[in-house]
Amino acid sequence: MSGALVLAGACVLAFSPDHFLPMVARSFLPQWVFGLALLVVLSLWHHRLLLGAGALVGLVLASGQLRAPVSQAMPGFHGQGITIAHLNLLQPNRDKTEAIRAALAQGADLLAFQEVDTVWAARLEEKLAVSHPHRLVVP
Repeated sequence: MSGALVLAGACVLAFSPDHFLPMVARSFLPQWVFGLALLVVLSLWHHRLLLGAGALVGLVLASGQLRAPVSQAMPGFHGQGITIAHLNLLQPNRDKTEAIRAALAQGADLLAFQEVDTVWAARLEEKLAVSHPHRLVVP
């Protein structure tokens, strides 16, 4: 029974939609993965095989979500005027260099980002200072 509950919790972490509470829980995903790995070791140590099996499957599912994907944006309009790119950074996304590279690859005159915390704000100001010197950052 406990193995099934652990597996259900890991499935919620790995596959739940991006609503507020699951997203908050996923922001601690490295800690959840560490806890599941510890639970696997402890349950096998105490011969609780079903709990260990549930935690192991949960560990595999949750660890697959550690690296947030950076998707490619749709091709932009190449007419006259100002081009704007709006990007969601996903605060738990740790690959800041790739996300900023993808934003710059859009070639937009104006870049707008959402889900910016203080760490993201500092990195954005550092990397975009030359190409986009006028900015307003509100973490």
